[in-house]
Amino acid sequence: MEMIAKRNAHEPTYSDSLSLLQSTELRLQTTQEDVNIISKMIELTKLLKNEHSALATMLDNMRTERMQDLRTIQEQLISDPELTTVHLQVTTINGIESLTLHFPNADKRAIWESALIEAKNALMNSLQNDQAPNHLRSILTHRTRPGLTFSVASPTLGKSTEGGAPNVWVCTTDKFSGQVAVVNVNGEPTIESSTGIGNATIITICPVPSPRKRRKMSVKPPVDEPSGNEIPGLELDSSSSGSDDSDSDSSRRNVQSTIWIGNDDGEIFVFNSLDNVRLKSREKMTRLPLPIDDIVYVDEKVFVSLSSSSHIQLLYFRRGKDGNWDMENSKTVRLDLRSRLRPMIAVVSRLCIASANSLYLINPSTTKIEKSAAVSSYPSDSVACMAAHGSTIFVAMNKSTIVKVVNAFTLDCLLEFSISHLINKTLSTQEDIIRQHKMGCLRISALLCCKNRLWIGTSAGIILNTNIASTKTNWTPTFNVCKAGHIGPCRFLTAVSVSSSAVLFDMRRRRMSLNAPSLQQLDQIFVISGGEGYDNNDTEIREEKTGTDDAVNYLLFWTA
Repeated sequence: MEMIAKRNAHEPTYSDSLSLLQSTELRLQTTQEDVNIISKMIELTKLLKNEHSALATMLDNMRTERMQDLRTIQEQLISDPELTTVHLQVTTINGIESLTLHFPNADKRAIWESALIEAKNALMNSLQNDQAPNHLRSILTHRTRPGLTFSVASPTLGKSTEGGAPNVWVCTTDKFSGQVAVVNVNGEPTIESSTGIGNATIITICPVPSPRKRRKMSVKPPVDEPSGNEIPGLELDSSSSGSDDSDSDSSRRNVQSTIWIGNDDGEIFVFNSLDNVRLKSREKMTRLPLPIDDIVYVDEKVFVSLSSSSHIQLLYFRRGKDGNWDMENSKTVRLDLRSRLRPMIAVVSRLCIASANSLYLINPSTTKIEKSAAVSSYPSDSVACMAAHGSTIFVAMNKSTIVKVVNAFTLDCLLEFSISHLINKTLSTQEDIIRQHKMGCLRISALLCCKNRLWIGTSAGIILNTNIASTKTNWTPTFNVCKAGHIGPCRFLTAVSVSSSAVLFDMRRRRMSLNAPSLQQLDQIFVISGGEGYDNNDTEIREEKTGTDDAVNYLLFWTA
């Protein structure tokens, strides 16, 4: 939460109202002290032997006046809205919203404010003192044939078939085909199964939740309706009514979350998240006219970007009445863009797409561009990867070592920082030829935001992470270099909640909550990186054999 910082003609700022409260409390204290002193003076005048009626009258008038002032101030502390009201700014997925809190009196407001400030400071201190993630283990994933490398990965949404943590689907690919491995993270992470998918390169993977529950409205008669004409309360569905809707709602409740996989030949495969990927009897497949670039779910729509050397297209799919996705009737989003639409992410309830060196915010309801901005002054640049954290977007350009921090509402670039000096320092213990090669082609290859921490994967195989500051304008990241890394490039970064009762990436549950037990359940999270080979960046225990396993794929796990 952030306190209001700008003056409004009708609304005092937080700092103004707080200073007003403090000055009023000080006036109350001094007035009470004056009343006490005058009362003592009146008692002392009674000891005088000579006539003192004028003095007694003056002191009585002074006490009456000060008592009146005291009552006025006390009433002000109860009735003055400037002293009993707090105005806050709260950042939500819909933007920055104003929140006004009213208290019975100024004392209760002061107690609440003190508790809020104390909790806020404690949270900031806990984030600053957060320990670096621990490397949990590494998994060797053998290639079924030479040339298969990691491409993308994603956790499923919801519980696994055993009722525990979601599985993680990891894709490997070459120019001719792809494979999907299902990783079980319940207990010790293990690879459950692996199977081939399609006959082209796997480009993207996207988890899609099960249908939302339809909201129902209760229509009640007016309170003054005569008893003889009472109308029973009706429940109206937001879209339709009748027995057909009951059947439809029943069907929607049985629809599972899905995993969408897009290939370079335009094929999209849709699997139920709980199905064994080897058993493709319930698999859906559609072929689009252009190669797939990216797939993102936003607000009950699945957006798919496609491109070729001469055409750019953005489509979206919607559900049918039964809750299943209508793969035969895609809709086209009209965009006047010339470069491919990749990457895409969901942020602040909007679809954010990158095209060349610019970002575009699209309203998923109207499918119209609401905001656009260039994140690089060079037209030849293109965005390589993005990650969202609240109302902040982290952007890395192609073949670049610079991370740009962008406001998700305005698309203004708040700051940028480079990681090249840190990578160069980390590689200083390696042979000159290896260091020169990795620094010569160094780039950021993956970004991930998880538990208030930014993770960065690089082409050198080195993985970094840092706490994300609440204030971005003057933030200087302090990076932790993970001791475990890859010999080749880091191909992807993803995260999965290993708590059976909480799903980190269920977008339907991303809302404000003060349920402490629910929040604590999100602490058990694995961050996973995929790449070629395993390397140990710890200079103290570096072994000669480290760095010789670059012919196989490794999954590295950290506890976040």
